[in-house]
Amino acid sequence: METGPTQRHVQIKSSFVGSSTRVQKINRKLEEKTGGCVVWIFFERETLAINHYRWFGADCPRSEMPSLGHRVVKHVKGNAQGVKSVRPGLRALVWGDFRHVGSTSELASLLFPNDLTREKTVA
Repeated sequence: METGPTQRHVQIKSSFVGSSTRVQKINRKLEEKTGGCVVWIFFERETLAINHYRWFGADCPRSEMPSLGHRVVKHVKGNAQGVKSVRPGLRALVWGDFRHVGSTSELASLLFPNDLTREKTVA
């Protein structure tokens, strides 16, 4: 995603409100990208309307994202011997790693804080 000179590398996840999902698998290559972040969208199951978001990333789009940590992800299915091998390119983020974001405008301010402020000032 980009606006003006600012670019964000975003991994998008989604869950319905009330879902039991509390862990998301995140690609480690995102850590290599300046402005990398994860947006977890929560929507109403019946209407698909967005309820809120959860955010993981740096506040400044020109900064590195916080570390994804060391929680490894394993394959869901085992091999012929039943062993679930590690997926080295992924890390697990849990619910508490994300920050609650209540509105789309708040999310836009997190994604592009300076660019949106500049546009409001010019307009």
